[in-house]
Order: sequence, then C-alpha cells, then structure tokens
Amino acid sequence: MYKSFRVKNFRCFKDLQINDLGRVNLIAGKNNTGKTALMEAMYIHSGNRDTRTLLRSSQPEWTLRYRTHLLPDFDERDRSVVSWDTVFHDFNSSEEIDLSAETFDSEPSLFDGPYESSVKLAAKSLDSHDLDDILAQLRVEEVDSFTDIDILAVTADYTRQSTYFAILDGSLVRSRQKTKPLHKSDFLFPRQILNEEINSTRFTNMRRQQRIPILLTALKVVEPGLNGLELWYDGRRPLIKCGIGLSQPLSLGDLGDGMNRVASLILAMSEVSGGVMFIDEIENGIHHSVQEQVWQAIGQASARAGHPSLRDDAQPRNDSRSIRGIQRMWRAGRLALASP
Repeated sequence: MYKSFRVKNFRCFKDLQINDLGRVNLIAGKNNTGKTALMEAMYIHSGNRDTRTLLRSSQPEWTLRYRTHLLPDFDERDRSVVSWDTVFHDFNSSEEIDLSAETFDSEPSLFDGPYESSVKLAAKSLDSHDLDDILAQLRVEEVDSFTDIDILAVTADYTRQSTYFAILDGSLVRSRQKTKPLHKSDFLFPRQILNEEINSTRFTNMRRQQRIPILLTALKVVEPGLNGLELWYDGRRPLIKCGIGLSQPLSLGDLGDGMNRVASLILAMSEVSGGVMFIDEIENGIHHSVQEQVWQAIGQASARAGHPSLRDDAQPRNDSRSIRGIQRMWRAGRLALASP
C-alpha cells in the first residue's frame, strides 16, 4: 500500500507531495482540480501501461495500439491523437514526468519497508542516441514515410525497463515487451460498467476463493430483496443471475446501473487482492440515500480482499447534502476498517 506519493510535471501538477496515505483514501474537490489526474499518476506508477490512461480515450485499447499496419485512412476519431504534450504540465515535454512513492507490502514480509520507487515519463526526440533501438521495439520500419512522429518512454526503476509509445501520423503503436508491475492494480472509470463476460470470469474467480458473500452483502445495500447469485450460461455467454423473489432470477445487467456499478467495483477489487483499486467518481449510479452503506461495504471488501489500497474520487457540489455525503462516506469507511 502507498505511504506517500509525489507527482512532478504531470498534467495539472507541477509538483505535488501527499503524505500519510492509508488503505482507504477519499479524494474530494471541485471539477478540474486534479482528482482524476492524481489517480492516473498513481495508476501509472503502480505499473499500468494502458494507453487509455495516458490519452484519456474512450476507445477500447485494442483499437489504439498493437496495429501491425498503419494505414493512411485511419479512424477519424484518432486524429485527435497527435501529441504527448498534454500529458506534461503546461505542455512542457522538455522536462520529464517524475512519479515517486513510498510503499509498504500489503502482506507480511521479511522486509519492513517502506520501499521507495519511481516511474519517469520522457518525450524522446528523433535525434536520440537510442532511436534505432526504440523503433525496433516499436516494430516501426520506414520511419521517413511518416510526417508526424511523437515518442514517449515510460521507465520504472523497479524493473529497469522502458515501455515505448509512438504516435505516427495520428495512429498509436506500443512496444510489446511485458513489464512486471509494482503491484496489481485496476482503475474503474466514471460510469464504467464492465461487460458481462468480464464480470462472469471475475465472479467465477471470486466463487473459487469463497468470497461471494462479500459481493452479496454489497449488492443487498442497493437491492435488499436480493437472496442469491448464480452463474448461468444462456448458450452464447455466461451471465450472473440474481434471485430477488420472482419466479425466475434476473440477469445482473437487467437490474440497473447502481447494481452493475457496485458489482463491477467489488468484482474488480477481488481481482487485485493485495494491490490497489482506483475508483473515479464512486457515487455515479448510486442513490445518495445508500451511499454510506455502499462505502462501508466497499471498505469491508477492501479489508477482506488482501488489504488493497483504495483511492476514491468524489465530486461534491456546493450544497450541504454533498458535504454530508462526503462526511458519511468517510465515517462509513472508518467503521469498515474497524470491523473484523
């Protein structure tokens, strides 16, 4: 888990230091103050190399990277992918981004810690001494055929390896070597509900670990009539079915955004047991009257899933109900951490 974190020259942050982080942390503030950017920085530091995080793209990652052939008539949506400058503070790509942290092991180990680690992001110029090696890792040939080339290197000191990203005339490629993350992590974006296939796979893993009661408890906050969860196969795909007292169970996908949001969140947390879970705008899709109970269920799931460190991003409005909502979430989180 994180003890402290420092971010330099990343997005809206010139230099920000945060100390005394715990297992569950609530980040609150007005719009455009850097809540999401802070979590993105920590997500990258933890080992994530998802291009959507860097580009803030809504496209699936497979449409953005690993292209074997870069065609001149690339998707019109990709034309906004032109430069890495927006990743750097005030577009200053002449200075590298430095993401550094002190972390502890979430599980008991031979070493007490804390451990210091850093990840650096740097723009690479076309006159870099290692350009040929970078292009080879990107599997890019005939570089002269491209008008615009923009390369970003992401290097972690805990692996001493670099991952390279290149924007070539609006299309994105990435080096394919796998790097070991600092710890497991996942990021649940605003309004993101994972598809049924992903949720079903995670449900199976959670059932194997005998953790379904954790999911059931959390979902009962949204739907008190829930009396059971099962995995069905309809001949085409697996589905999570929910018993709510009707003659037949309903698919999880039929029970509304709140149920699906909470399910996606708890299932994702189970996958990163012992790691870090980042949640952007946790309140989306969840009615304000049950947010305190949902937050408490999340805190309890966090404690039972190997003590992952949880970051939450909340956007309070300027009214007393939002302030009370933040207070309720913090109080519920403290209660969850104190519970056995």
